[in-house]
Amino acid sequence: MECRQRGAISDEEMLAYLAGEQVRPAVLEHLATCPTCATRVESYRRLELTLLQSLYRWDCPPAQVLGEYYLGLLNKEVAVAVRFHLATCQHCTAELAILSHFLTAETQLAEASPLSELDLAELELAASLALEQEEASTETEAEASEALPWPSSWPLDDGPSQARPLAAARPGRASLGEQMASSARRIVATLLAPQPRLAYQRDLTQMEQAEALWPRRYSAEDFSISLHVEYGPSHQDGLELIGFVTRKGTALEALQGTPVRLTAASGTVRSGKIDELGNFLFSALAPEMYTLELQFPEGTVVIESLQLALPE
Repeated sequence: MECRQRGAISDEEMLAYLAGEQVRPAVLEHLATCPTCATRVESYRRLELTLLQSLYRWDCPPAQVLGEYYLGLLNKEVAVAVRFHLATCQHCTAELAILSHFLTAETQLAEASPLSELDLAELELAASLALEQEEASTETEAEASEALPWPSSWPLDDGPSQARPLAAARPGRASLGEQMASSARRIVATLLAPQPRLAYQRDLTQMEQAEALWPRRYSAEDFSISLHVEYGPSHQDGLELIGFVTRKGTALEALQGTPVRLTAASGTVRSGKIDELGNFLFSALAPEMYTLELQFPEGTVVIESLQLALPE
């Protein structure tokens, strides 16, 4: 079927009408009376919807890239590309704001409510599953890399941009899934037997001597932790727990800034960090049972059932 008034309206006017722009009154009258042109406009509308569905957020980075951008895990080139994209994309900006709010809330919740053993076990399982899914996803992306090119607006390479495994975007850095799995891993430290003592103490077993005497030495994989308890500056100031941490083949400066958490059986949580000399200190402690956690990137070293008592 042909148009009743050939040339009455142009294709440009049809597209303008479809886009909601102002058009001549004659265009509206013609479309209301001409089934052929009305059908053409409807076909244009369907084509536009198809294109919108296919190209919706076509140049947006994957959610995982946004997450690693927020955590500072991307290399400089990719991070700059994400930053430029965020300046013009309200969708990704909103996603990043939601991620920031979620992670902030999770951090506050974790500080207010320390994880139980069951929670940690569930987290470790979830992290392991996430790592497996990420590895499977990486393999799939590698197979489909030629068929799924990166958008041209993403300057990830000097040559034609193509999809690539996320690990390539941050060489030498652990993936988000790997970091989750490693940070959830708990490494329980072992109390080492002390050096031989005086004759009157030899009736005790080595473990009983270790539990009764300070300082104590603990071992966890390639980490070594020495702990000592003493009074504060005044006996009324409570106890001080002094720690010294070393790692085989690692300089003490590399351990600086490692978070340390001391949780009392009463629920009180104290936080600190290892200094440049490998030391940490907790003051004004009450004599009770504690759990000490040293949160290294490879996992959390845990010293359980740490009974602090007044020095004799």
